Amino acid sequence: MSSEPFSALNASEGVSAMPFSTPSDLVRALEQRHPAARQQVRDRYRRKLERLIDQLVEPHYDPARLADHTLRSVEMWLVSQGATAFSQNSWRSFDARVLLYGWRILTTVEPCTVTLPEPSGDAPVGPFSVRSFTQPLQAVGGDWWTCEPKNDGTLLAFVSDVTGHGRSAYLLATGLPHLFKMCSERCSTSHWKPSAILAEMDRELEGVLPEGVFVEATMAQFIVQSKGVARLCAAGYAAALLRSNSVRLLPLGGMYLGLTSGIARTESELDFDSGDELLMATDGLWDQSCADTTGEPRLREYLPEVLKDLSQTDSMHDAVIECLKQAIQKSGKQQDDVCVVTVRHSGTAEDRP
Repeated sequence: MSSEPFSALNASEGVSAMPFSTPSDLVRALEQRHPAARQQVRDRYRRKLERLIDQLVEPHYDPARLADHTLRSVEMWLVSQGATAFSQNSWRSFDARVLLYGWRILTTVEPCTVTLPEPSGDAPVGPFSVRSFTQPLQAVGGDWWTCEPKNDGTLLAFVSDVTGHGRSAYLLATGLPHLFKMCSERCSTSHWKPSAILAEMDRELEGVLPEGVFVEATMAQFIVQSKGVARLCAAGYAAALLRSNSVRLLPLGGMYLGLTSGIARTESELDFDSGDELLMATDGLWDQSCADTTGEPRLREYLPEVLKDLSQTDSMHDAVIECLKQAIQKSGKQQDDVCVVTVRHSGTAEDRP
């Protein structure tokens, strides 16, 4: 398979109808959700992306489906960059940037995660420490996470799951980092409230996702005050585990991201003090079967019972991952992509070594 990203580029192909005459005009129209702009992106790049897929991707994948998902990721990337980023580009240089982006996401074989420094252990972020675990069902998957510290000491944590498995889900998930960054920056005046950020993502994703594809997400905002606070907001059938004096399951839920804009998203606010832990995960953890027969409990119901006797010196994150591995071994198969992120309140920043 070729690794040359520009062998599919033919500037004369697919450009007969161009209602937006410059790249920056096209991106500006995408920002305004103009249907003709989305159509122009598809007309200009679909066949080129299909050729790239023929060169780069194993033949058992459906090239039309992959091209469709790659186009969605390209659109999210262009909007996140903004029109001014392309104001000096000719169409040929713009084409090259788009195809290079497509080539990069098509040739990436890493799980779709953004990790902090020292991802193999506790990564300190102010008074918090963050640990992560990802395990796609195939070589790549549609789960993605990030943690983003803000200059006022707030920490944002975001875990998401694009429906489906493998490369098709992955290609859509590659657009989420750009989208999350753009939407969180827009919400700085609302102090990065999770409900506000998810509402912004709703607006950007509405009408963009392919039919039958959904994005499930859980977002938390950790705030250091006289007492620590965690705010949670979810899209889809989500859950979280809170460890304070005991371990308890927090059922979360809301409309999937992007199905409709303008809906009011609700938040839960929790005390989150020194020593507390909050674990967020995609449904690959919660829905994993615990046995090789039907009708047995899923980890969603099983974990609170298993963790109730966890000592204060033991890591909830490690205990959950061990339960997941045992459940996969006992049931004989992993059922979905898995992404787990655990945030621990480790005391004030000044108390850290």
